[in-house]
Amino acid sequence: MKKLYFFPLIILFISCTSEMKNEVNIHVDAGDYDRFNSVISFTVPDTLQHEAYHLIDSGGNRIPLQIEDQKAYFVLSVLNAGESITFRMVPSEEQENNPGGVSYQHLEDAVGFFVNGDKPVLHYRSGAGGVDMGELDDHFKRGGYLHPVYNPNGEEITAHYHPDRPHQNGIWSGWSRTQFDGRSPSFWTPASGAGLIEAHSLDKTWSGPVHGGLRATHHFIDKTGDRDVTILSENWTVRVHNILEREEQPIYLFDLDSEQENITEHPFTIHEHVYGGISFRGNDSWLGEENSRLLTSEGKTRVDGAPIRDVWSHIEAHQSRAKWAYLSGVVDGEHPGIVILVHPENLEFPEPIFMNLREPFFAFSPAAMGDITIEPGESLRFQYRYVLLNSDPGAEFIENLWLDYAYPAKVTLN
Repeated sequence: MKKLYFFPLIILFISCTSEMKNEVNIHVDAGDYDRFNSVISFTVPDTLQHEAYHLIDSGGNRIPLQIEDQKAYFVLSVLNAGESITFRMVPSEEQENNPGGVSYQHLEDAVGFFVNGDKPVLHYRSGAGGVDMGELDDHFKRGGYLHPVYNPNGEEITAHYHPDRPHQNGIWSGWSRTQFDGRSPSFWTPASGAGLIEAHSLDKTWSGPVHGGLRATHHFIDKTGDRDVTILSENWTVRVHNILEREEQPIYLFDLDSEQENITEHPFTIHEHVYGGISFRGNDSWLGEENSRLLTSEGKTRVDGAPIRDVWSHIEAHQSRAKWAYLSGVVDGEHPGIVILVHPENLEFPEPIFMNLREPFFAFSPAAMGDITIEPGESLRFQYRYVLLNSDPGAEFIENLWLDYAYPAKVTLN
């Protein structure tokens, strides 16, 4: 399987000399789509002469800019389709200290990320320390997932360690039916004893005026042989963006990039199955047919028949394919929820869906289309953008989010 790489913006360098000028013009072209709260990134040359920069628009307004590993990021408030805008990239006396940026805090077996000082967005859990497991057995304890995840109202959107589904934890990755070296490990539920996903290391955390995030490594460990074998090394990059506040439809937004590398000398096969991959478990208050909703990019919901396979046929969206999905609860007449945007370079895009009618469990499941084999030294990569909401934004709003994610604005430097 080939390794997939995503280059988020088309970058054109018109005249970058060996010694870059103190000020650079950044030209952004919206292209065919409206841009609102658009995460813009572009590659900067290695000839930058200062550690920190910011942007100035034509009205003299200062826009935070964050540079990391030769990549610069900022948030574009609004730009209509067919229009363009130019900023000046100006050296800052010191790195931007924006109290409205993204910060992080180390907690017990977790890292929490916050915007605007103290508003929580998500926790990455590296273990089960401080978690009330109830009567669950300790072998269900794990790390390497996101929970809680919050919307702008501060409501928890995710859940973990529900007694009926203790293996479903917030936003997590796992594969149910696999084959390796003649054996059949499973990386779905710890109760099987056939496999383990270990939060191996928290490699990097950062904060900043535009985004904060982390890089972590997870190990998929086969426990079916004479000795434990680490088959996959999964690298997660989570990037929480500092999105500008909008009173009529506030959102939180973060990206998840997962790359799973086969670090053994044998092929690893993920067998065809209706679920598996990077999955989502909604808040426990969403349990029951009347307490949660689903809408996909293709207009599918949680009723009527399944168009691909005759399973769970009471769920229209089940095993259909989509480029985005909106899942929500029903709380006091509102629909707090989450949008999951699929990057078009993901395997089997638009991806097949798994949805449970009576439980808030959802997954984009590429293995539903057939076996997936990762050869030794090769990787499988998935990219998703998550948008947290207080209420139903409507399909047009979500479609615009996906278009902005899938087809970024073009940036030119001169």
